[in-house]
This record gives sequence, structure tokens and C-alpha cells, in this order.
Amino acid sequence: MKTTHKLLSICLSLCIFFTCMVGIKVPTAAAEETTPASTTATDDPVIIVSLGDSYSSGEGIEPFIGQQENGQDRDITERVQSLDWLAHRSTKAWSGMLTSDKWYFAAASGAKIEHLTEKQTKSYDFNGETLETSLPAQLDIFNGLSLTDNDYVTITIGGNDIGFVDILTIALNPFDSSLDTKINDALVNFDKKISVELKTAYKAIADISGDATILVVGYPRLLSEDGFTFTAYVKQLGMNMDLTISDERAQTLNQGIDDFNTRLSYLVNECSQEGMNIVFVPVADSFEGYEAYTGDAYVNGYILGKQSQDLTGDEHSTSSYSFHPNEKGAAAYAKAVQDKDRSD
Repeated sequence: MKTTHKLLSICLSLCIFFTCMVGIKVPTAAAEETTPASTTATDDPVIIVSLGDSYSSGEGIEPFIGQQENGQDRDITERVQSLDWLAHRSTKAWSGMLTSDKWYFAAASGAKIEHLTEKQTKSYDFNGETLETSLPAQLDIFNGLSLTDNDYVTITIGGNDIGFVDILTIALNPFDSSLDTKINDALVNFDKKISVELKTAYKAIADISGDATILVVGYPRLLSEDGFTFTAYVKQLGMNMDLTISDERAQTLNQGIDDFNTRLSYLVNECSQEGMNIVFVPVADSFEGYEAYTGDAYVNGYILGKQSQDLTGDEHSTSSYSFHPNEKGAAAYAKAVQDKDRSD
């Protein structure tokens, strides 16, 4: 920004991006990443492994695995012992709604492509300090598993790699004129670099998961295209302020998401043509008309202030729950994936 409105740049430390069916019984205790949640046993069981970022982990939908015991929130000293809680793996994540006999859950909020094969560091506030814990590489969940032709791997990944946190931050600052440029730069970066990394990641998943079908799931549109007003903390002014986002700005952000999904779809199709058992699952249409700040939103809006289960932050922070699907959104995700499976 080159105008006096620079003083109004928003303190939006978004910790996002970058989560008729048989429900899965999710463990509510501090579960290890290799702990499956089982439904009914069959002679030819369907096994689902869920990988990816916050849009697969169920960020923003409480309770998270490891959060509660007997329906009550556990003390922070107990919660931080659970890698599932640190990953913000929701007991109501959409991947847990899919029809299966065994479900293995490795998705983690904030994950990038690299965290499929490398550890992911999670920071959390504890007794006035900020501490760190490492989550295992997500593909480690396959250790000891024997997968069959009836198995599936679901994944949402790439949003954090293209810098969608920064894009959304700019989109929510009506005084920043760089939104189009930021989106374009992100898509160019995808074409030049991230698409290569994603293709390598898909290949790694295919190699380790046997004959499983890889379901690469897209991202939803986030903002009401009629425009909206929300309240954010403006750090430079030291106060909360109502900010209005125009319909044009919201549409620009949503179009950027559509363009990203299109690229994901093309990449998956390319991998499929090369012999990989992989399918793209679009979800954007399922969220059309239900974006944040619509009358019946499937997506959380901007949430100001640290929530009880946020790992870090204070009353001026942006909650990590912001702009993630709510329970209705999780159901829409699950239906899109389940319907895609049935149609193929």
C-alpha cells in the first residue's frame, strides 16, 4: 500500500489453510495417529486413510480428538499430550463421515506438502510460554498397513503452499489494492513450482498405499459474493474496527480459489493419464450460496480472539477457526466425496 491507509493494515494472523453415510466412531481419548476408528467388520473391509491440511483435519469444528474426557474439556496439561489435539483433528471431520470399516486419520491443521514426508512443528501456548511439538510425517501412518483394491486415500493439500493465508489477509483488507497481483503471483508459483511438488507427493502416496484410490479433494469458495462487514482488530490503531468487503473483492477471492481448484483438477487428470489411480473431487459447487456471511453459511466467518482450543493467540488474534467449514460444511464435503466415489 502506498497511501495513508497503510496505517489501517489489519492484524490478521490467520492460521488457516493452509477439513445416508455410516458415521465413524472417533476415539475421544488422546489417540495415536495410527489408531483406527472402526465401524462394522466385513470380509472385504473398506479402509480410508485421511491426509492433508486443516480442510481435512476439521479445523474449527469442536471437539477435537484429545480435547475432552467424559464430555468435559481436559486440562491443558493433558490436551498437549495428544498429538491429535495439537493437529486439531476434529471428531466431526468430513472424512470421518465417509462409509468405511476402518479409518486412519493423519491430516493436520497448517500442513504443507512437505509434511506428508517430513515432521510438522506445532507451537502452542503453555503456562505463559510458547512451546513446540513435532507431529510425525503423515505418510508414516501407512507403516504396518496392508491396503486392498477397496481402499481410499483422501487429501486436501496445497492451499498453505500457495500462500493462501496471505491472500485471504489481503482480501480482508479493503485498503490493500494488491489482491489481484497476489492471486496471480500465487497461481504462477503453482504452475512453476508447486504443481511439481504436488505431483511428486501424489506419486509418493500412490507408491506407499498400494492399489488405493487417491481422492484429491478441492477447496470451497469462502466469501459471500454480495459483500459483507466484519469486525477486526487494527493493530496500528489499537482498537477493533468494522471493515466492509465489497462484492467485487469477495468475487475476486472466490475466483482465485476456483482457478486454484482448476489447476488441481488438471494436475490430477495428468497423473491419472500417466497411470496413477487418482481422482479429483470438486466441492466448490456444494458451497455456492453458503459461503461465510451468507444466511445459511457452511463456512465460519472472521473470528476475532483466541478460542478455548486455539493453540496460540490472545484476545486480539484471529482464531484458527476462521474461514473453515463448520459442521454443515463438513457434511457438504463428505457428501461431495461420497457421491464422487459412487459415480466412478
